[in-house]
Formats: sequence, C-alpha cells, structure tokens
Amino acid sequence: MKNNKKQPDVYVPTREEFDEFCAHGMKLDDKEWIDAIWNLASKVGWKKKNGEAPNHWHSLVSAYNGVLIAKRGRKPRLRVTKKVPQHEKTIINEIEETFPDNGLHYVAYTDGSCDNLSQTKAGGAAYVILKDGEILKVKNHGQLNTSNNRMELLAIISAVNACPDGAYVDIYTDSQYCILVLSKSYKPKKNPDLYELYKKCSAHLAGVRFHWVKGHNGDKYNEMVDNLAYGAYCDICDQYNIEKSKRH
Repeated sequence: MKNNKKQPDVYVPTREEFDEFCAHGMKLDDKEWIDAIWNLASKVGWKKKNGEAPNHWHSLVSAYNGVLIAKRGRKPRLRVTKKVPQHEKTIINEIEETFPDNGLHYVAYTDGSCDNLSQTKAGGAAYVILKDGEILKVKNHGQLNTSNNRMELLAIISAVNACPDGAYVDIYTDSQYCILVLSKSYKPKKNPDLYELYKKCSAHLAGVRFHWVKGHNGDKYNEMVDNLAYGAYCDICDQYNIEKSKRH
C-alpha cells in the first residue's frame, strides 16, 4: 500500500541565518569550523541521516557540530563573553543598542506559565511596565488550550503593545526561548502566529532590547509577574471549575 503521508518540507537557511545562529546561538568563533558544518549540512540537502527533514535546521547544525567534535577530537573555539556577576541580569542578545535619553524609555517584566500535563492546558500570562522606576501598568490574563512557551510569548506581546508610540523598551524575561525566537529576523516553525503578532504589536516602537533574568532568584519584579501569571492561571481554573496544580 502506498504511503501518502506528506513529509515536512526541508527548510534551507540562508548563509546569513546560518552564520547568525552559529555566532549567537552556539557562540562559535571558528570560521573554518562553521564552514565545515555548512558544507556537511549542504551535502545532505539539510536532511537527517534517514533522509527526512529535521524538526528545525538548528537541530541539524547542532548534530553536525557534535559530529565534527567526535571526528576531530577537539572542540571549536567559542566566543569570549564578558562574565556578569550572578546577581546581575544577563543581556542575551550580544548586540548592544544604545537607547537615547529622550524620556521614552520603558522597562517591562513579563512571565507566563501553563499546566502542560493537564487536558485543559490552562495557563496564565502577566506583565509589569515601569518608567523611571515607577510602575505604570500591571496586567495578567488566563487562557485554556495553550502552552508555557505561548504564554511567555503572549506576555511579551501584550507588554510591547501596551507601550506608547516611539518608545524604547527593555524587556526582562526568564524565558530564553522567547529571546531566541523574537530576536530573530525569520519566522520560526513553532508558534509562527505569535512571532507575526509580536512583529505587528511592536512595530510602533523605536527599539526593543531583550534581557534574561534567572527565575525564582529573588528579583522583585520577576517574582511579581510570576505571581501574577500564576494568579491568572488560578482564575481561569476557577472560572471553568478546573482542578489547579501546584506552582509550575
């Protein structure tokens, strides 16, 4: 019997996309090594060993990086990044953009959560917007049939949408996934609708910088949005008579 199941299309990144991921996603600083990964992936048409398309080309690059390490018996040179004290927040995106001192600088803390193991997949998202150290706006929202990553993304989307035209916004999140997805210039395969929504809702801003802050590490506003997101989750559970899980 013929198998008519359609295989996913193979996505071939541009060399610019590939180099950006190697430099910023994998922290590689080894041009010869990066070229070798590119040549290996190109030789097999950006497919897995069994001929199928990978879930994402990022995973194929990581796999061939491992192949080269095993083959050459060494690791590639990595980018040297400045060590930041543990109590400070780490800026994930390496390109430091300078924001002008024009009175339009805002800071947003965001968080999202979801009970991914439940049938209802209830979740919550929240943000806090500050200006000059003062809280301007606080909001949270609950939703069913979602995921943790989607609620993290929705929290950021809601925050940028709430900032005024021409604003420069620093976003603090404990989701490295969100930073990786939203700081890219191409649409991801997972949650592409929210990527597009973010681009639309942030188009009125003059600049956005992403910062990663470790969750549950005593940061005042990160703890605040974490509690708000969980509160929204509890509200949606109460609304639909759903048994709540422990903190997640």
